[in-house]
Amino acid sequence: MRKSAIVDTGPLIILYQIGLLPLLRNLYERLFIPEAVRDELLKGPSGQAILASGLVEVRSVSDRGAVEILRAFLDEGEAEAIQLARELQTTIIIDERRGRRIAKSLGLKVRGTLSILLELKRRGLIDSVKSFIDKMFKKGYYLSEELAMEVLRVAGEL
Repeated sequence: MRKSAIVDTGPLIILYQIGLLPLLRNLYERLFIPEAVRDELLKGPSGQAILASGLVEVRSVSDRGAVEILRAFLDEGEAEAIQLARELQTTIIIDERRGRRIAKSLGLKVRGTLSILLELKRRGLIDSVKSFIDKMFKKGYYLSEELAMEVLRVAGEL
């Protein structure tokens, strides 16, 4: 049985914009977002479409005190996403560097958008990682050239 994952705002939006969000369900049976991520998604048309798609389920965080501690270092969405992943003991999909570092320090399994692309290719669900990285750049998603090149090397596309 496939596991669940908590998804932060950034990966949700970019995966939606490049047409891969539905494929995430091939990797995870259930996709959860905390209320703060829902609130961030409501601010834009892509986010509203994601919420309307039924692909993600909103969950409340139980330990608000832990969220407040995380808020000293992160925005509300990232703090709630990390805490929800802790509470559900599941993977978190997050791209922001500080959030990734904190999530790892708390013992969470951390995935990013690029590792999702690699996994989709490995499973034969997409043919090329490069075409989707190109789409991410065109959508204005920040990604260092060095990281993009490393991922393409891992994907066997260089």
